[in-house]
Amino acid sequence: MDIFFCPAGKFMNDLNVKFREISDNEEWYEVVQSVLRPSFFLEKDWEMKAIDLFGVSQMSHFVYRDSHIIALIKKNNKYFSIPFADIGGIFALQRGNELNLGEFKKDFFDFFGKDSNILINSFYCPIFSEQPPVLVDYILEFDGNADAVYGNFRKSLKQEIEASNVAVSVCDSARDLKKIYELYALNIRQKKNLLLPFSFFKLFLRSPEVKILISKKAENIVGFSLFAGSNSLRHYYLNATNDSGRQGKASHAMLWYEIQNCVKENIRYLDFGGTKPETGLQIFKKGWGTTAFPIYSIGSQDEARHKENILRSLWKYIPIKILPSLSRLLWRRLF
Repeated sequence: MDIFFCPAGKFMNDLNVKFREISDNEEWYEVVQSVLRPSFFLEKDWEMKAIDLFGVSQMSHFVYRDSHIIALIKKNNKYFSIPFADIGGIFALQRGNELNLGEFKKDFFDFFGKDSNILINSFYCPIFSEQPPVLVDYILEFDGNADAVYGNFRKSLKQEIEASNVAVSVCDSARDLKKIYELYALNIRQKKNLLLPFSFFKLFLRSPEVKILISKKAENIVGFSLFAGSNSLRHYYLNATNDSGRQGKASHAMLWYEIQNCVKENIRYLDFGGTKPETGLQIFKKGWGTTAFPIYSIGSQDEARHKENILRSLWKYIPIKILPSLSRLLWRRLF
């Protein structure tokens, strides 16, 4: 079902329909320009990589009540948010109002079915809800110079930044990218998660909206951090260090390096990403002077999560060399 916008931004067809599908990609990417919080993860190149990974022909795009847009993957007659981008699947347009979770939940199930799932990140989609979140996103807003930002850090964080002893630079070579991916694979296997394919990292390296920072000690790469987005909002998307990098406070050094760049480039927000409540990672993200935004989930992923939990018990025994291929297979089978 196509949607056509008039210059005033109102639909030219029946306004009583709550969900309207946008089947034309060019039209979709034009509508994306009107979201409240622009994101790299709504860009065309990113979506193309996602649909290839899941083995579907295209993303499914909708407008909800002329105030929000929705981007989901459809597979086996189920819809779900991209699981490795916790910005969620619904985004407020600039004219959008606060979403009521109870009302949206009913509308969502009526239209997409109760086997479908969507994440709602309250930073990208302001929402009223009394249910507990599944994750919490942490956002750092810049409203001053780098010294003012630094002044809001907790004392122990300042000490860790000052204690870092690594050299930070921007990755600009395919050779370093392979080393980064090896470090990423080791880190993800330790966390018992599925890997993104190396093709994603090739996209990251060539994209003008992505910056990959590397930290070195004695000319050896000991850590990397990946930041995506170049307008008003930047995502702290991936990070990994080895033992030497952790001892050298590489993560702290790279993040502080990029925070200073954000201030210079007039970036307004740095998104630290979703985190499970009451974890060490949550404490780390809170320490940078961030604000918490709950992430809610509608629908069930129990079947996928059950299958994934069985595999996780065996994950650490799988050789690194076959993890990328195995992960690609499982991304398609688990969802």
